[in-house]
Amino acid sequence: MHQHEGILQHFPNNAEAGFALGRPGPGGPSRAHSFRIGAVTDVLPPGFGVLQTAARAEDHRMLDRLAADWDTGHRFDQAGEALLAAWHGDALAGVGGITLNPAVPGALRLRRFYVHPSQRRLGVGRALAAALLGAVRQAGTPVLVNAGTPAAAVFWEGLGLVPDPGASHTHRLPATPMPPPAPAAR
Repeated sequence: MHQHEGILQHFPNNAEAGFALGRPGPGGPSRAHSFRIGAVTDVLPPGFGVLQTAARAEDHRMLDRLAADWDTGHRFDQAGEALLAAWHGDALAGVGGITLNPAVPGALRLRRFYVHPSQRRLGVGRALAAALLGAVRQAGTPVLVNAGTPAAAVFWEGLGLVPDPGASHTHRLPATPMPPPAPAAR
């Protein structure tokens, strides 16, 4: 069995999960934001072009790279990889992926992570990251990310990643070692 197999089994092809995150609204009462998170498998999701245009307007090219990679057959389809999309209502709010890290054997890398500016500070990024990192944290697999901006660094650090400047990354999720297997009963 490949070391990363099954990490994202909770997102089978085209499956969706719901997330409801609450935060204090103006004046104090909590307002909940609901998101649908789904695996992207065959085609990039409807609304991807809008997200791509917004990313370009901020001088981010990660979605251009995602589209180019997708067109050449890189579909986040290796064992342990996934590309997820988040919808807030009918709008594509963001995307994020996790792949094997070719620069660091045995590690995964968060990549092509982008949330539309109108959807930021609502919990979309946190919901995507939680979906991608949930099982990875339990497996103890090292995860790396390249935070391209100071705001991205603050975001990833808020999720428990620590600064770790390397040739291919700026942050890492500290690996939690798996406990040793229980001794066999006699």
